[in-house]
Amino acid sequence: MSGPLAIAAVSAVLRDLLQTGMTAMKLGDALQGAASGDAVVSVGAPDRVTVQGTSAHSQLNLFLYNVARNPGWANLGLPSRDARGERIDNPVLGLDLYYLLTTYGAVDYDAEVLLGGAMQVLHDTPGLGRDEIRNALAAGTKLPKDIQFCGLADQSEGLRITPLPMSTEEIVRLWSAFQSNYRPSVAYLVSVVLMQSALPTRRPLPVRGRNLYARTFRQPRIDRIENAADPNAAITSGSTVRVYGANLDAPTALLQANGIDLTAGVVSRGPELLRFTLLQPPGPAWPAGLHPGVAGLQLVVPDAMGTPPVAHGAVESNLLPFLIAPTLQAAKNGAAVRVTSDIPIGKDQRVNLLLNEIGAPPERPPYAYSFGAPAGNGVIDPAVETRSLDVPVSGVKTGAYLVRVQVDGVESPLIANANGVYTQPQVTL
Repeated sequence: MSGPLAIAAVSAVLRDLLQTGMTAMKLGDALQGAASGDAVVSVGAPDRVTVQGTSAHSQLNLFLYNVARNPGWANLGLPSRDARGERIDNPVLGLDLYYLLTTYGAVDYDAEVLLGGAMQVLHDTPGLGRDEIRNALAAGTKLPKDIQFCGLADQSEGLRITPLPMSTEEIVRLWSAFQSNYRPSVAYLVSVVLMQSALPTRRPLPVRGRNLYARTFRQPRIDRIENAADPNAAITSGSTVRVYGANLDAPTALLQANGIDLTAGVVSRGPELLRFTLLQPPGPAWPAGLHPGVAGLQLVVPDAMGTPPVAHGAVESNLLPFLIAPTLQAAKNGAAVRVTSDIPIGKDQRVNLLLNEIGAPPERPPYAYSFGAPAGNGVIDPAVETRSLDVPVSGVKTGAYLVRVQVDGVESPLIANANGVYTQPQVTL
């Protein structure tokens, strides 16, 4: 790839191409100016070219009036940095160069002679390969060495020279921007110039081996989750849970709730039915990090891949939510109600205490109250969870009350007696 001097090198190559081509045509014999043997090719802005009187040279001017990114190379080599911000590649900057070829005649007809000769040269040379570029740069004796050896001849693509049709309106706008008198002109597109920096990049070590694996794709699917003892009952810490779906019998499948492994509690597996307990053997113990509230259940079938083999989650089921309800005990503790849950409650969970009066007289409805737990649920750092929290209460009428808590919207269940009347848990205030 070439460097930042490639644009100047392209102008030098085109100038040499035109100068050499018109000399080979002996175009100077047709010029009528005082220096008729010379076909002068300049590279500069049109407003800097002055031709006056019969003693002046007639000349051809090559002006780079626009540069644009080549769309075919716009996204190559991207992204150039990794997630840590380190450079992993130097993207190629592909450019299209737009040139305006203008003739200036010292006397009549010289401008037309130069314009026809230049267009013929470019028509006969629609592209430049590496050898042509290298020879043209070597012939430019007045070129700085840095431009001669900028690497333009070594880029992966050659240079294509294409005439551009321009409407009268475009020509008028262009020459108005030059703030110069109009001269016979024709536009050309030179594409593509490839520039690339030489900044150091980070390269990974080569791959020593490649592992290919073919597996039958049997994705598990979870359709329904319920309490095995009573589909209408809440799922609590002591519940056995039924999971209905498809392809649930993979022997190596991991059962996860909120990313926490519950596989040790699986009781049975079948293609369409899986049963598990939330309390994990051998304790049984409650899974660390799992809290009451909404949990997402998922089956993950790992696959050992790599050298040495490492388990990957190759096939995963859908994620289906289910509710975990805490079972609690309650007692009065000064101006608060102390709630003790069988499942740890997280520090950042939203907890509300619900009180409903027991044994209210028939002439009025029972009293009912709701109180929010204090910020952080009373958990002191560095702890992140608790099984016991005090919820301050105020303005509560004296009496016995059924106690419930809502943890992230999931309510603890109440216990009914033989007559179907809720009796526990309760507290007397």
